[in-house]
This record gives sequence, C-alpha cells and structure tokens, in this order.
Amino acid sequence: MQDHAIPFTYLESELLQLGDVSPESVREVLREHEVRVLVTKLEDSLLSAKALRSKMPDNWDQADPLARYRAAGIEVIDNGAYSKATSAS
Repeated sequence: MQDHAIPFTYLESELLQLGDVSPESVREVLREHEVRVLVTKLEDSLLSAKALRSKMPDNWDQADPLARYRAAGIEVIDNGAYSKATSAS
C-alpha cells in the first residue's frame, strides 16, 4: 500500500498556514513534504503499534521525511524506477 511519509494532516496544516497562497507556494510545500513510500501490511501494523500511523515522532527534526519509518524500525529502500516515474508530476 502507498503511504505518505509525512502524514497528510501535517501537509494540510502546513498548507493552511501559508501566508501568501499561490500555486508556487503550494507547490513548494508539496515538493518539500510530499514523499510516498510503499509499505506492506506488516509495516503498516508496525507504524500503528508505535502510534505513528498518522503523526510524526515527537522528536522529529522536520527535515527527515522518513523519520516515522526509522522510529518503527522499518527499512526504506529507494526504488529509483518508482521515484523517477512519480517525480515528473
């Protein structure tokens, strides 16, 4: 299943806090934070067990989009073919 590395509720909050709403400012927030990861059902269960299903870890530095997975002990493997196919959008 496809998972937003940074939960959508965080993205939504960032978008709602934009002072100057424009296509460019929205695009920048999405470019910075829109990272998707393919996870198994087991990995999804691990996120839920750590209460990270829809939030970032309390000690999140707001820079590492994969912090939820690291905190849950999930190894994320870069799939260059997938990221290239989705980065054009």
